Amino acid sequence: MPTERLLDYAGPAFRAARVRAGVTQAELAERAGVSTATISRIENAKAWPSNAHVDRVVDAYATASGLTPLELLERWS
Repeated sequence: MPTERLLDYAGPAFRAARVRAGVTQAELAERAGVSTATISRIENAKAWPSNAHVDRVVDAYATASGLTPLELLERWS
């Protein structure tokens, strides 16, 4: 799946998981060790986390939503 198409699905799914968990973008960014702007770009389908950050970002979203990373990813695949 091309990255652009992946972002179209992943961004909204990540935002929904964060909002359901009651976590702010700033809180999630702190957990993932990235900037709030990075979280915003991911959720708005403007960017995908770098290879250096992707595991931490997915783990932070999964932890916030109470899902495993695999469960989170399966929701938008």
